[in-house]
Amino acid sequence: MALRDIKNKITSVKKTAKVTKAMESVSAVKMRKAQEVALKAREYAFFAFWALRRLAHATSKDISEYFADTKGNKVGLVIVSSDKGLAGALNTNLFKAFEEFIEEYGLDTNSVGLITVGKKAYEYTQRRGYENLHHIAQLGEADELGEFEEISKQVTDLFFNGDYNSFYVLHTKFVTTTEQKPLARKVLPITTEGLKGFIEEIIPKKGRYADKAGEYDFDKDMPTDYKFEPNAQTVLENIVPYLVTTSLYYALLESKASEHSARMVAMKNATDKAGEVAKDLKRQFNKQRQAAITSEISEITSGMETTK
Repeated sequence: MALRDIKNKITSVKKTAKVTKAMESVSAVKMRKAQEVALKAREYAFFAFWALRRLAHATSKDISEYFADTKGNKVGLVIVSSDKGLAGALNTNLFKAFEEFIEEYGLDTNSVGLITVGKKAYEYTQRRGYENLHHIAQLGEADELGEFEEISKQVTDLFFNGDYNSFYVLHTKFVTTTEQKPLARKVLPITTEGLKGFIEEIIPKKGRYADKAGEYDFDKDMPTDYKFEPNAQTVLENIVPYLVTTSLYYALLESKASEHSARMVAMKNATDKAGEVAKDLKRQFNKQRQAAITSEISEITSGMETTK
């Protein structure tokens, strides 16, 4: 490679490093905000679904349709992805989990209906011929609860119409800044075991709120009866739809925190790699320049000797 080409390549790599460094800084700011919102939401979600589980345990399936099974032959899935790339393996892992979900439940393009949140999920599922019931893209930074009220209503309407026997949400759970995990959980019908698993997933293994793990025994002293005013059906029909919306919205919060964390780490790795490439190119440039200088000196010396 010519010296000029190496120099141009060094300049190009340094410019790329500036861009990735800027993106890293922006993602770091967004990451801190998204993490804070997601962690605060965990405590609310924990107590909300802990209370719902106790209600589900004490309530007959006949009282509310949210707890009853349907005879539908299709499965609904809400997939929460990002709108943009450059986030490492975040979306790749999410779509791998999606394919595993399809295989686990023996589904195909005719037996599953999808609601996609995020451009990447929409594009991925459309390329594979899946039915898209609803699509939302370009959501704000975890402040679009109204959008999820619309999704929640569509989910419950489809479930109650009898075409779908269950609905799940697939999203990326925020574990730590360097670790994100795809997670699929059932939204409808509501079951005590499903809620238990959801509550246990909310509690982090370490750090903030980790002490909640030993605070409640999920299987001990579960109530067998509640007194409702005016009646159980009215109370549940007002509370449960909001909690279904909260469940979907919580998936967005976790996904946003995961996305910005993954992108910050990816951009940091890209910046570090660009620095290494620039250093290697600089070393190559110096070696070739030194070789050229040595060659020129040899030619001058040879020329001087021939003139004697």
